[in-house]
Amino acid sequence: MWENTQGVRLRDADSRENIERYLQHNPGLSYVTCQNDKIVGAVLCGHDGRRGYLNHLAVLADYHRQGIGTKLVQSCLSQLQQQSIGKCHLFILNKNDVACKFWSKLGWRQRSGIVMMSLSSSKSLNASVETLNVTFLHIFIEEGNLNRRLFRIPSFLHLA
Repeated sequence: MWENTQGVRLRDADSRENIERYLQHNPGLSYVTCQNDKIVGAVLCGHDGRRGYLNHLAVLADYHRQGIGTKLVQSCLSQLQQQSIGKCHLFILNKNDVACKFWSKLGWRQRSGIVMMSLSSSKSLNASVETLNVTFLHIFIEEGNLNRRLFRIPSFLHLA
């Protein structure tokens, strides 16, 4: 699904093995939503013990404007809050105006004064560090009302 989602850029770090390791390192924080046995939305969520991070929020185009993305985000933030993580970050490619508008509507604000820098030890061209214009957004997590049911991705889930 992520490969076909506009505004989501996958790299070597997004291999099946690396995603499995990410899920094991952050059990119960990532979510998918399904309709008729089809995954229609997903988000990865994790933290470093101090700050949360959302990655690769995606909803299939036919399911946009149904609150699925918002529910996925709220579910992640609720789980982070339960683990006493009070701040969350995400990265958006600078020219992804649709994503910037979505996140702004949810209360996320663009950070200023921060430059993102990366270092890759991979020899793959796909993993190469390139100069990207990235919007850095953050939110302070507050109590929310979560009414819809989603499926939390268990830490033992294998993506094969």
